[in-house]
Amino acid sequence: MFVAGTQDNKIRAFDKESGEELWSHDLPFAGFSPPSTQVVNGRQYLVINASGSSHSFVARNAPKSARGDAFVAFALPDGKTVQPKKPEEKKSASKPDPAPVYAGWAFANKGEEKSSDAEKWEIVQQAGYQGFMGCKMTNPEELVQKGAVLPGFYFRAYPEKESFEQIRDRIVSKLPFISDDDGAIWLFFTGEKPRDAEAQMSAQEILKKLDAWAAEEGVNLYLYSHRGDQFYWRHSTEAVRYIEEAALSHTRLVFTVYHDRFGGFENQMVERLAAAADHTAVVALHGPEMINRREKGGAFYKQVFQELARQNFSGQFLIYSRPYSTNAKQYLKSQKAAFTHFQKAAMEVGK
Repeated sequence: MFVAGTQDNKIRAFDKESGEELWSHDLPFAGFSPPSTQVVNGRQYLVINASGSSHSFVARNAPKSARGDAFVAFALPDGKTVQPKKPEEKKSASKPDPAPVYAGWAFANKGEEKSSDAEKWEIVQQAGYQGFMGCKMTNPEELVQKGAVLPGFYFRAYPEKESFEQIRDRIVSKLPFISDDDGAIWLFFTGEKPRDAEAQMSAQEILKKLDAWAAEEGVNLYLYSHRGDQFYWRHSTEAVRYIEEAALSHTRLVFTVYHDRFGGFENQMVERLAAAADHTAVVALHGPEMINRREKGGAFYKQVFQELARQNFSGQFLIYSRPYSTNAKQYLKSQKAAFTHFQKAAMEVGK
């Protein structure tokens, strides 16, 4: 970058990126006109009009001897030119690896017919899934040997019937088969008297012990909120109450977001998400089939992301849905469409 027009009648060259002065030369008069550079027959020239122009405040206040009329030219040695630096090409951001798609255990049933573990895995493979979350697997070891990926397990616990030791031992029996270091146990309590005060106290005591055990053993333990009167916590607000009242230090929440068929992301859900943000590790989004039909472009996801951005949420996301079709391939197609909406909405919000 060339600069002249200074009171010391010099022309200078600077590195435009660092600002370092590379070269300077005296002019007979101040050069207030911009310099020009050209290449002729392979040689580069620099020309500037040095006249100490009277249009300049500096020149008008300088003695007449400081004004004149001259063109000054400079040249590089034969055959040499200064090549401008090419702007660095912006590397396109590499696309993240596709999100893994897992089937739920119930999905792998053949309609109402009960299927064996091997039959379920065959159905899951045919549909293109990488693995599946499990609940009632009879032989997870065999599934892993066949190549199934098991990212975690759902666990229904029964505090009215089971002790801490029984629930812990059931969890321990499944841990060797979780395929991912980030795999987790999703826990929800169920029973005949979930609203009973004595049952509530028993559940909280069991949770405290499970929390301490999971922290010591490095097990990712999540509370999974679920609709239904048979569950001890029917939604995230009640699950958060369990976390806070039991003073759990390790256990986190899977926050379940349901699509409101009348308007997307309902206000009540926004309030619950704001209240649960500090305890949430995973946001589970239910029902992509309904979303695909009603919310073109993922407007529902966008609403969710906007609220999560306000909460500075940095956890994981899960698209969770129930099959409305017994056709496995059709269901997988719907899931992929949901992921497309999901990714588009994430990019729009910058999340």
